[in-house]
Amino acid sequence: MPAFEMGGVYATILQETYLDFKTVAKNLQVLAYGVPASQTKLIAASESSDIGHATSEAPQPAESTPRNNDEVGSKSDQKQQPLEERPYSWKPIRLTQEYSPTIQGVEDAHSMVRTILVRIMREINILTKFPDAAMNEQRVQPQISPFLFKGFLPVGEHLKKEASRKN
Repeated sequence: MPAFEMGGVYATILQETYLDFKTVAKNLQVLAYGVPASQTKLIAASESSDIGHATSEAPQPAESTPRNNDEVGSKSDQKQQPLEERPYSWKPIRLTQEYSPTIQGVEDAHSMVRTILVRIMREINILTKFPDAAMNEQRVQPQISPFLFKGFLPVGEHLKKEASRKN
């Protein structure tokens, strides 16, 4: 399969992930507006009944096995190439704890979502110039799974429901 087709498949997956993160950003914005209006109470993701204990222990990444292929090239080959002939490489995103159930925690999460959205767009731009980057199995992804990310977010609980339960 030609590199541009592989790049197209990868770019499509990135675009779907981009849309998922835009939905997360919108949900965070709605959540942030509900708290000052006294409509929503923030609770930690681990305290929410909606989310299971799937995020309590993050799985360890599988060990990578060395491969005998020439797709990646050696580090000395990469150093000899001018910067404009190499794709940008990302630092991995590592979330180790939940965002705090405060407005600041919601804003921190929203900031991370913006960073991820920018990284996804930059990765798509990289693929237009370097379609071979889509086939590099050792390349760090510009984002984490939006579904795993949601497990670290504070959850909103409607206050009106709590008031009606007490009566």
